[in-house]
Amino acid sequence: MPLPQLLSIVESLGEFRELLSELPSPSTRLELGGLNGSSDAVVIAALSEYAPRRFFVVVNDDVAGAERWLADLTTLVPSDAVAFYPPRESFGEAEAHAEVAGERVETLERIGRGGLRILITTSRALLERTQLPRALASARLELKKGDKIFYASSGGGGFGDPLERDASTVEGDLNLGYISRETAERDYGVVIGEVKSLGERSVYRVDADATAAERARRRRSHGGDGARVAR
Repeated sequence: MPLPQLLSIVESLGEFRELLSELPSPSTRLELGGLNGSSDAVVIAALSEYAPRRFFVVVNDDVAGAERWLADLTTLVPSDAVAFYPPRESFGEAEAHAEVAGERVETLERIGRGGLRILITTSRALLERTQLPRALASARLELKKGDKIFYASSGGGGFGDPLERDASTVEGDLNLGYISRETAERDYGVVIGEVKSLGERSVYRVDADATAAERARRRRSHGGDGARVAR
């Protein structure tokens, strides 16, 4: 059954019409029950269509719950009408991961432009502070047609044994997108111990003990010297 038809069926229900007439005003609460599976997302999607001036915020206990909501809602409403405001990967106001910091700021900008109807986030993210887009305006570089920019990127050949590279540094390069997981495992001998999904990207955590054991095994298989040039 097409999803637009699903929304039409929900919107035709008497209970939904009753819900529309009883939407809570500011500082008031309306509790709903009996919404099983993804039916909660269907209700929010339908409400966002019938109440376009309302801004809906879906607060979850954890990232996994937020991602479930995001997956459901992106099949029900236009992709530009819903966004995920993720929690920080680290504690404090500074964010070590550029992707997470960028996604937070981008979502705040979308809220400011007024094009967002549904925001999905976590209770932790709501308690965290972040730099507002206006505070970052001085760091933005706008390019016009005819402008030239020169960018020096890493990723070329390196000198020395890649098995000696600090595993935490390899983890950072992997999460910043400088190298792929295949490169991290093949060339640097790291062992990925944990993978978390965050929106459309993955966050990797290196298993330090397993990495040390894997690197020792490789050195033994290479005759003990381990001297190679990283690709």
